[in-house]
Amino acid sequence: MRTCPYCGQQALTALRKAKLGPTRLVRCQSCGKRVSVSPGAVLAVVPFLIGIGAVWYFRASPLGIGALVVGLLAMFVVHEYAVPLVRRDA
Repeated sequence: MRTCPYCGQQALTALRKAKLGPTRLVRCQSCGKRVSVSPGAVLAVVPFLIGIGAVWYFRASPLGIGALVVGLLAMFVVHEYAVPLVRRDA
């Protein structure tokens, strides 16, 4: 979901979107207008936090570290596919 809410074209790369938070603005690479992610994007970090909890609970065993890696990957997948870009007109 890297489609620009203004022009409908690809607004940015996956790496740029992964580094994008609700308070950071970037310009669309197609039309140049400013876009960001919705405030709900902070919820994408929940799988990673669960992974951190698993590492703590399992005392850094291979199972806990595996849960951390899965949580990290899930965080990136959620941010890429479930967090939309929004207009930032200000």
